[in-house]
Amino acid sequence: MNKFIFTTDWHIIFKQPGSRIDDIVNKQFEKVDYFVELCNKESPDFIIHGGDLFDGPRNADPTVLNKIIKILRKLKAPMYYIPGSHDLYGYNLNSYKQSYIGTLEASNCIYILNEKGIYQFAKDLYVGILPCQLTNKLEDYIMFKDCDIIVSHNMITDVSVPYNHILISDLA
Repeated sequence: MNKFIFTTDWHIIFKQPGSRIDDIVNKQFEKVDYFVELCNKESPDFIIHGGDLFDGPRNADPTVLNKIIKILRKLKAPMYYIPGSHDLYGYNLNSYKQSYIGTLEASNCIYILNEKGIYQFAKDLYVGILPCQLTNKLEDYIMFKDCDIIVSHNMITDVSVPYNHILISDLA
């Protein structure tokens, strides 16, 4: 049996919002460091991050980026990363290399999965990956019907809502 850890939407920022009374920048480092310690303690085969590690494509001060790189390099398991809406310029998947997640990939901290498709993570574990999309079209998900897990940076819900979504019942 395979063991993995899933996380998403950290939205790391580098500037202290006026409304926060805590030191959010340092709290973020503590949380990421805790996550890395937890992952190393649990010894998963791999980690999947569902996107939006930063709150914008290049919104972090280089000191923040360098500290995140230093923390993530302590991971013992590989982290696979699915780009989210905050990772990209104009929802363009090809723009990730110009963003900070591209820098994390170049630093060997994460492995980016920016192509829609089915990935075999282990002998009997198939994961459907759908990075950030402008729209949620059912036909984008049909190919994942037989996957063990679907990771999508889009809304999948059990009830109809007034914005882009896919119903779970359509995937069953």
